[in-house]
Amino acid sequence: MNISVRLAAGAAKGVTPNDMLKGLVDGMNAAGFKVVNSQTTKLAGQDAVEVIMEVPPQGTLVPASNMVQFAVFKGDDMYFITLMGPLMPEVVKFAEMSANTFVVGAPTVAKPAPPKDAKPLTGADWDKLATDTAKAIGFTDSTYEAWELPAATTWESVFQAYADQIAAIGIKDKGTIKEFTGGKLAVWVNNDVTGAVVVYFIASSDSTKSAYILALAGTLPASMTSSSSSSTSSASSSSASSASGNPIPPGKSGLLVKSFYGDEINFTIAGKLYKIPANGELLIILDPGKYNLSANIPGKGELTDTVELEADSGVRYTFAAQ
Repeated sequence: MNISVRLAAGAAKGVTPNDMLKGLVDGMNAAGFKVVNSQTTKLAGQDAVEVIMEVPPQGTLVPASNMVQFAVFKGDDMYFITLMGPLMPEVVKFAEMSANTFVVGAPTVAKPAPPKDAKPLTGADWDKLATDTAKAIGFTDSTYEAWELPAATTWESVFQAYADQIAAIGIKDKGTIKEFTGGKLAVWVNNDVTGAVVVYFIASSDSTKSAYILALAGTLPASMTSSSSSSTSSASSSSASSASGNPIPPGKSGLLVKSFYGDEINFTIAGKLYKIPANGELLIILDPGKYNLSANIPGKGELTDTVELEADSGVRYTFAAQ
């Protein structure tokens, strides 16, 4: 499944939901898509347009699929949320999650209201932090929300609030929790899609200062192709200390291989075979240079790729089931 969220600043000026609905339907019909449902609706109290359609196959490699597009009105701006995938219920649920949680930013049944006195955090600095974090995770498209919270806010309450929201939209993943310097994070992945939600929490440092949340939802890169299965892989630069907290020795390079796949991956680089655990990660220390690599899950899929490593830095290589 692929997801994209795009902001069209000023696009809602002088446009009614009915105008947008007609424009989208006409455009999709002209493109050869079969519109199976279209309506004006509400998402978190905002005017929105929803169009669901069938997309014909593209050659022999890309099968027919379903697509849902929301156009969400917010002031003079408009957010376009587009998802494509084989399972219509999952597509619609992910579209609604994106609109309600990370675009509209208003409480819904699936999204608990923020704690009392929570303050939304926006602006260029938070945009940059979210963009840099999304890149380090490996997201190709992402949206975020950030909150300043009362000092007494606990990780347990934050985790449960997001876990309830994730469960409410039908994602079965219970979440993986990890610690980092100064806080904790949780990751939820739907094994049937390439979307993930990552929530970072920084607790109050002295029981008087504020706590903070940064939550991101994003798409992992396009899948690799095989005869019977596919997965997603990507490489992105990170700091000289890996996300797992293991330092990279001076003059060396680190390759942090992260798997959201439910099977063990055979990963070969520099002539050595490594076993990447299911839904786990492994930091591989190498000399700087350009390397050929290969990965496979017996009976399911394989890929070959190249990666370039620089001294005193790391690269994150991510796999996610599709």
